[in-house]
Amino acid sequence: MTNVGAQTITPTTSNLTITQGYHDGAGYCLGDEDLAVGKIKDEVNIFGVIGTFPNDGTALVGEVKTGQTFYTNTSAKLTGSGTQTLSDANDIVTAGYYEATTLSGVDADLIEDNILSGKTIFGVGGTLSAASGLPDTNQVTCYNDTAACTCGAAGCTGDTDWPNQTAQNAEDGNRDNDFTVDAAVCGTAGSVYDSLTGLCWEKDAGTTTLNWKAALQECNNLSLSGYTDWRLPKAIELVSIVDYGYEDSSYWHAAKFLNETGDYYWSSTTLPNATSFAYLLHFSYGNLYYDFKTDTTYYVVCVRDK
Repeated sequence: MTNVGAQTITPTTSNLTITQGYHDGAGYCLGDEDLAVGKIKDEVNIFGVIGTFPNDGTALVGEVKTGQTFYTNTSAKLTGSGTQTLSDANDIVTAGYYEATTLSGVDADLIEDNILSGKTIFGVGGTLSAASGLPDTNQVTCYNDTAACTCGAAGCTGDTDWPNQTAQNAEDGNRDNDFTVDAAVCGTAGSVYDSLTGLCWEKDAGTTTLNWKAALQECNNLSLSGYTDWRLPKAIELVSIVDYGYEDSSYWHAAKFLNETGDYYWSSTTLPNATSFAYLLHFSYGNLYYDFKTDTTYYVVCVRDK
């Protein structure tokens, strides 16, 4: 028999031919440290080594983080697609993996200006003033029949002739503080936010006049401060921004608006018993009028709900 001396055998994934002849015992079969029970599939026998590595995984690609690879009970490497995201459209939290995020990143409306003062939602403390009835008039002066007088004094509100005027009803004359120019809660620049009513007003009160139909269309087509849901204000909404403490030709909160006039402004409110007419507000006197919708043109300022 031929003496083939020392032989070294290296196992592979296919059959190897063993050299014919006499092996002198100095050779060996090359070992592999990965030939271990914990690295071989459960119950698989390789050269007498029976594996114990689990092969009973049940995860699905939709349950594993997107982009991460894994194995279950097959030899195929799988790639996960199951990363979930939160939505500001609903309150559903789907089972699955989520990347780190913030709730304000999911819903941009989760800011302090949108939350009632004294309330906290998901860690965000609110600064929004609570509406408390009708807006105040901003009027702190008292009057008798013909002129201003000293509040509480005789000949004014201190007797029974002119009692219980606005100035005695906790009005502080700080209505201007309710208005914020270019507030984030109303979007980008170009608007005025009234925290008392929650309305966003067009900051530029306009320099052109239109008939009622065109005024409705003007506001409906307005794109401003990142929003397109503008509308012509109701009559009561126009009244809410009148400054009855402003002793000038215009009853606007002038420091907050641009190009305001002391003239008539259209409302969207129609007279129910005379439907060819719509209400107007005159900013030189602060009271409501009405006029024909088609025959006249007046100024326009638009509004939207926050």
